Amino acid sequence: MLERRAQRGELVVSTTAVPHRLHFIGIGGAGMSALARYAAAKGHLVSGSDRRASAAAELEPDGIRVYGSHDPLQLEGAELVVSSSAIPESNPVLAAAHQRGLEVILRGELLARFVRSHPNGVAVCGTHGKGTTAGALVSMLEAPVSYVLGAKLRATERATEHHDGSRFLVAEVDESDRTHLLHRPNHLLINNVEPDHLDTYGTFEAVLEAFEGLVRHFFEAHSQSPHGGPGRFVLGLNESGSRALFERVGGLGAVVTCGFDVGDIQGRALTALPDGRVQFELWRHGEHLGELETGLKGALNARNVLSAAALALELGVDFLAVQRAARAYEGLVDRFQEVEVNGRVLITDYTSHPTSIEGNLASLRARHFEEVHAVFQPFRYSLLSFLWADYLRALSGADVVYLAPMDPGGEAPVPGISGEDLAVALREAGVRVVSSPSIDAIETQLRTLSAGTVAIVFGGGALFDMARRVCEHHTANRR
Repeated sequence: MLERRAQRGELVVSTTAVPHRLHFIGIGGAGMSALARYAAAKGHLVSGSDRRASAAAELEPDGIRVYGSHDPLQLEGAELVVSSSAIPESNPVLAAAHQRGLEVILRGELLARFVRSHPNGVAVCGTHGKGTTAGALVSMLEAPVSYVLGAKLRATERATEHHDGSRFLVAEVDESDRTHLLHRPNHLLINNVEPDHLDTYGTFEAVLEAFEGLVRHFFEAHSQSPHGGPGRFVLGLNESGSRALFERVGGLGAVVTCGFDVGDIQGRALTALPDGRVQFELWRHGEHLGELETGLKGALNARNVLSAAALALELGVDFLAVQRAARAYEGLVDRFQEVEVNGRVLITDYTSHPTSIEGNLASLRARHFEEVHAVFQPFRYSLLSFLWADYLRALSGADVVYLAPMDPGGEAPVPGISGEDLAVALREAGVRVVSSPSIDAIETQLRTLSAGTVAIVFGGGALFDMARRVCEHHTANRR
């Protein structure tokens, strides 16, 4: 019910009020656990249910009661029930909450309430890189900054922090279930817009319309903001989809654009350093501010840092503070995270979008490894079909591609679109492809990596667990 209403765009935030007693269904997920921690830190009484054994160990130190099963008895005293789009209507706790007339909302709506009620709530959105961008912004703003992210900052090992009296609340806002349309932030950053989540949207035109709706809501809400003062809207122009969005919303209000060699705030003269980090010259409204060197690696991350720097500068942060923060920022856990073991480099990268895959493989090739290996699990027939040529081009940047079995995401097969078809097309493009029957089979292959090779694992979950076991293997077999 909730997911279907979100997909039809029928959800509306009618209040910013959050009652005291909250219960989260599926509390162990990355986004849910971060939001639950934030609520608990704000003083709410929080409980949740999740079948993952690790959820209780991770959350109970924050004062959150976690149940290892889903039982309606857990709703005792709950005033608000929070679910995610991944929770089926058949879940016994969700069904009981509806039967009892309890208020039930999606995770995205609760986040929108928190952001909207903060005098300087910042929503960071985009098809890819929004978490890294939001984390960079947190590092650039004057501390202490409250934040809710979808992954942990490497520097703090936390995905969320709440500080009483913090000037800003920075939120990574997900568009996969349309709940980004519930946001009315004081400040908005859209990093990029590209085709994704087509199981929800169907077409790229619908994706564009959704982001256009978000911007329209932003400007409409701003004219009635109880907090006063002009909000800032920054839009990245590096991708064609973002430029198409600008054509639709550029006349609605003040839009600050940014990008490499394009926009009001520009990065110019991008240079890759030997270790993969990058530096570029930063210009703002025609004025040369100086050089920005990133602590992150790859040109794609330079775009993310540039977007964060653009909004930070618009919010009054001094350039020297932005410069220091960009150099020190370590990024998020499992976002292009690199580990060197005995001459081999293994990277975990939580992405499945071809733009991210192509950009990060290109940055690895520029570092002159002996070979670049990539692990990829095709996800959803709708996405693979729509972006077929993009995936071929992106994965062709690797010397060797290990294809894990297709994850259909609940979708029906599409003729001519499968992991096997992708393997054939990549081989025709000259890429060595290893079609693996299982993730365990890929692990066996990666245990034989030779020194001088880099292997990047795209995806998450079981693939990342496998990558960590491979690291442990090579660590235990140092020579």
